Amino acid sequence: MKKIIRTLIATGMSACLLAGCGGTGGAPESGQEPSGEGASASSQGEGTESGEDVSQESESGAAGQYPDYLNLDSYRPIVKEGEDITLRLAVKRDVIGNSDIEESWFVQFIEQELNINLEIEELTEENMEERKNLMLASDDLPDMMLSIGITNSEIVQYGVEGGMFLPMSDYFSEELTPYILQTLNEYEEAKTAYTTIDGKMYTLPVINAVRPGRPDTIGAERVFIDTKYLKAIGMEEAPKTLDGFVDMCRAFKELDPADLGVDEFYPILSTATLEDYLMTAFGWTGGAVDPVWDEAEQAIVVPCLQEKYGEYIKLMNTLYTEGLLHPDYYTMDETEERALMAERKCGVQADYAPYLSLETGWEDFIAASPLTSQWCDTPVSVKLPVYEDSYILISADTEYPELCMRLLDYIYTPEGSVYAEKGPAEGSPDTLGIVGGFVLTQDQSDVEYKEVLSGEYESTYAYACNKLRISSRINANRNYGELHAREMLGVEDPQPRELNLADPDDHYCYQVYTAQNQYLVDPLPTPYMTGEQSIRYTDLRTVINDYVKAETAKFVVGQRPIEELDQFFEELKGMNSEEYLALCQEIYANYTR
Repeated sequence: MKKIIRTLIATGMSACLLAGCGGTGGAPESGQEPSGEGASASSQGEGTESGEDVSQESESGAAGQYPDYLNLDSYRPIVKEGEDITLRLAVKRDVIGNSDIEESWFVQFIEQELNINLEIEELTEENMEERKNLMLASDDLPDMMLSIGITNSEIVQYGVEGGMFLPMSDYFSEELTPYILQTLNEYEEAKTAYTTIDGKMYTLPVINAVRPGRPDTIGAERVFIDTKYLKAIGMEEAPKTLDGFVDMCRAFKELDPADLGVDEFYPILSTATLEDYLMTAFGWTGGAVDPVWDEAEQAIVVPCLQEKYGEYIKLMNTLYTEGLLHPDYYTMDETEERALMAERKCGVQADYAPYLSLETGWEDFIAASPLTSQWCDTPVSVKLPVYEDSYILISADTEYPELCMRLLDYIYTPEGSVYAEKGPAEGSPDTLGIVGGFVLTQDQSDVEYKEVLSGEYESTYAYACNKLRISSRINANRNYGELHAREMLGVEDPQPRELNLADPDDHYCYQVYTAQNQYLVDPLPTPYMTGEQSIRYTDLRTVINDYVKAETAKFVVGQRPIEELDQFFEELKGMNSEEYLALCQEIYANYTR
């Protein structure tokens, strides 16, 4: 019998919408062994050597000694019949998850079909950080933690140095974790990103579905141009150079608002994404104060410490003083910006997608391509990686490390990846009489739920959070969600669905993909630092960031004269900026592109 420990229930509604929730049906496929070589470790350290097959690191698997209770012939069940084992879990649910987690379909499926009892502590947005810190401080961790936000610094502090988190890679083997190995072998960059300074992996990635307009095919920058106004100034396509972009905005400025059907007009409105876009024209693939790869110099740099950062400040000052930016650029909030965007009062909309402000007219916008300039003659867009954090951790003190790893491996199978996110297919006995299961959309390009179509749940997201999932982040390979779910419903050889340009989200994805795909460069991976490095990095970055943010704004709006740029850089030196740069370069000393 499972025990649910209920803590504070969150009542706020999430502002974010997650991508769809589908499911699967049928089971035997999960018991099959995948094809492919075992994954190999890729970071240097005291653990595995670079290029060495990590499957050889398995402490229990190397000798073939696995617990008697564990079923290695299939995943249904994972714990052999007649055995009674309980795993303690701490799980953070989505904000709108207000149902009894005990009744969630995937919890019931794990217990009934995988034969694993669960004792769950349910955490919320309000208490998660406090509860996590208490568990870490007391060294009283459950067997597994799902969706518990954890930073790379905390993984080093409590895992590498503190020995509190299980080094999962020690348990990788073809017998125990074949699907994890296959996934890491297929997505080398994800393996690299989650391998720590000791050469081990303490958490695993979520792999996003790959198709046009999704991560791994598009960049992070979001700037859109209204073709209605582009045509009004006699241009047929987006500018390719920084100078051309500024000239376009100046031409927008000359337009008569009355001729545009509005009472006021601003060439550029931006919620958050404009500066990231403009910085790529200088070759920077990241923010002003963080270590980034400079595409022009082919080196690790900190942009605000480079001489050309002064030229970037001059650019922003030009945009502001010439009235190409809204006069409240630094103070206007997102709601105000989007209210103006909704009335088509700008030619350039720097926001995540046009449809966020426009119910109609979003189809008139094209995505701006990355720009070249005298400081960088290569257009670049910072690729959104195919992977993201799963926030899954296992206690080093668990009595059942092999069971935890086998459960995670199931979630990397085609069936498990779909079940963890989408649930089962309609008609499958795996519905357990709890859910109706998913069905094909009319065009067979996706799946949907009758409980959502009937209005019982207001959205697929609400249905998934309250009826299906144990956690939003446990799903492992969303490619299976795109493809295998439809295969389970009888679609032969399913392919990534084509974009429907009549849909506002698909239209935005297509525009971004078209503008950025051929210019993508990888971002720097988030580093794993030693405790000492992390403390010093945080201390230095905090001081430098606060100063750069404040002084840059002053230069841009004219509160500080441009003539003081040299003094600005000297002041940065007095804040140990040279030490900060050296530390950043030390952290990425072995990085190559």
